[in-house]
Amino acid sequence: NIALLLEKNHSTKIKKEDLISEKIKITQNNYPNIAREISFYIGMGIVNIINLFSPEVVIIGGKLLDFYDVINKEFYENLESHVYSSLKPKLIKASLGYESGIIGAVALSFEKLIQNPDSLINKCVETNK
Repeated sequence: NIALLLEKNHSTKIKKEDLISEKIKITQNNYPNIAREISFYIGMGIVNIINLFSPEVVIIGGKLLDFYDVINKEFYENLESHVYSSLKPKLIKASLGYESGIIGAVALSFEKLIQNPDSLINKCVETNK
């Protein structure tokens, strides 16, 4: 947990709420050791996704953009030794930036609505009975 890392490495008592509300912002500039450790775990998650699904591209967006440079460096340094697929994907920044996850969720919901509006209407009617 990030709050524990801050306490251990920087002798700083921080509440989880301050991290969530971004009163305390963790970036590679102000907490480089913590950013590296977070990036390591994020990188391992990305490697697991690559090994499971073999995507051509992995897009980093949202709050992970704060760690993109560290993630990118670690990713390419460890790509050969940890990715078992013959296809080696690219790691890129989301062009929508911090809002990419929200925009993607809305786009997916809208697509589902357009594909099958009757299903959504029926669910709404059944719920209101």
